Amino acid sequence: RPSAGNNNMFSGGMRMSGVDSRTSYAAPPRDDTPLQDGTPLSSTNLYIRGLSPSTTDEDLRKMCAQYGTITSTK
Repeated sequence: RPSAGNNNMFSGGMRMSGVDSRTSYAAPPRDDTPLQDGTPLSSTNLYIRGLSPSTTDEDLRKMCAQYGTITSTK
């Protein structure tokens, strides 16, 4: 049990090697959960960074098809 004078622990997190660490947990949203503006998640845009400049629309469709219907790519 940490004592009151122990600076390795603090409420809600942990101090490791002089660096504060905090972990939070949340349940993932359900597929049918609407966004705050009422738009269903299934009709939102997805932006993917870090793709090679040579990535084609067909490459994107192949990479993302397992996650649902792709309506368009740019």
